[in-house]
Amino acid sequence: MPARSSASTLASTSSTTMKTSSTSTFASSTLASSTLVSSTLASSTTTSSEATFPTSGLLALDCPALNTISYSTIPSASARNYTFTIYCNVNYVGNDLGPVNALTVSDCMDACAKYDEAPPGSQQCEGVIFNSNLTLALQYGGNCFLKSNVSDKVLGEILDIAAGAVLESVVNI
Repeated sequence: MPARSSASTLASTSSTTMKTSSTSTFASSTLASSTLVSSTLASSTTTSSEATFPTSGLLALDCPALNTISYSTIPSASARNYTFTIYCNVNYVGNDLGPVNALTVSDCMDACAKYDEAPPGSQQCEGVIFNSNLTLALQYGGNCFLKSNVSDKVLGEILDIAAGAVLESVVNI
């Protein structure tokens, strides 16, 4: 979802393998970057790594501290910068493009940006839902849900184990 601090799990019984690669930046107008980022991501870093993906337990999700934080990412080999706004405790109903595995909410946003790098004419990812509860997420094929539309927002449905993010802008670089 960057040289990230591995999201800690409360329990893990089996795993799968996942590859990640992107450049990402967190920005905050309300929290100092070092306070927030130290617990979730390294700011403005690039990495390519292979990680074991847990299939049960809870991943770290720093809500409500992440609420309304801006996150930018540039997918590998892309000439575009994608900026998202994170919202805690929301769900965007329907309009699923498909589930993916993500260790962090930033991994989920990275997957959305990478999806948008697909050939023109394909449906675009407009946002995501990240669920940190891997035990429940297994039944849906992943814990990150890419969304083609984020207009149907439901608050308070999944408490502080999930966060959504809305794609705010895409800028050519």
